[in-house]
Amino acid sequence: MNNNNKIKTWAPDKLLFPPFKHLAIVDYPPFCEGDYHAHDIFQVLFVVSGTFYLLGPRDKKLGVNSGEFLIIPPGKTHSWRIEKNRCKAVQVIHNSMLPETYGDLSILFGNLNSDCRKIRIGKTETDAIAKRLKSEAAKSRPADSMMIFIFLMEIFSMALRIFAQNEKNRSLGTKPETALKKALDYIQKHYREKITLEELAKISCLGISRFSEIFRAHTGEAPINYANKLRMEKAKALLQYSHMTVGQISEYLGFESIHYFSRAFKKYSGTSPSESRPAKIKS
Repeated sequence: MNNNNKIKTWAPDKLLFPPFKHLAIVDYPPFCEGDYHAHDIFQVLFVVSGTFYLLGPRDKKLGVNSGEFLIIPPGKTHSWRIEKNRCKAVQVIHNSMLPETYGDLSILFGNLNSDCRKIRIGKTETDAIAKRLKSEAAKSRPADSMMIFIFLMEIFSMALRIFAQNEKNRSLGTKPETALKKALDYIQKHYREKITLEELAKISCLGISRFSEIFRAHTGEAPINYANKLRMEKAKALLQYSHMTVGQISEYLGFESIHYFSRAFKKYSGTSPSESRPAKIKS
């Protein structure tokens, strides 16, 4: 077989720092495709040249062009196809980026369930990062693994900034007061259930970053903190004025266990649930 018709994969023989698990630059020939599969962790692909087609269920096709950044979440069944022109792409496999470790970068991945996300970064930027990655990894020098980590975080940070700006632009048409009212109404009705930031942003017709910004500006609290405080205030009222047991209050407010409820309540109020009850109710 002609070598021009083979997939060429270059992967550095280097230690990759967390959260990164695998890095490769792949050169695809025209008219090739892969089998359907899914990953148990995140896959990110940024196209340096050509077009990479991601195929979903029922052959739903998403074209990813040069200069674009694609996030494929865990569990997303997909295949791929290259059509008439060659395609070169950098592929990265990585674990989840949790906010407590990676800060704002978690926004890129935290609200993905089954849909892929495509972000246009720019051909010049993706081409430059690919060249720097390959140049650094091809040599054996001190701190080469650290430099690879820095280059990857640079492209991820670019993607985050562009994504956040796109979300902000998309949400400018929604009045802050309307968005806030929808979120507050939802919290009042569902405070006994688990509420996520993604749910509240979707209900408010805003991107997560824009919604969080508006909510904090009007209430002084992050959305989930606000919902948790409301639940704790309801717990205080029930302890003060109802004859429900601590276990019944815990179950009524949707806590997983009485132990978790007691710990959360003490952290919020400084006293345990039983210590917060009036003597007449205790007796």
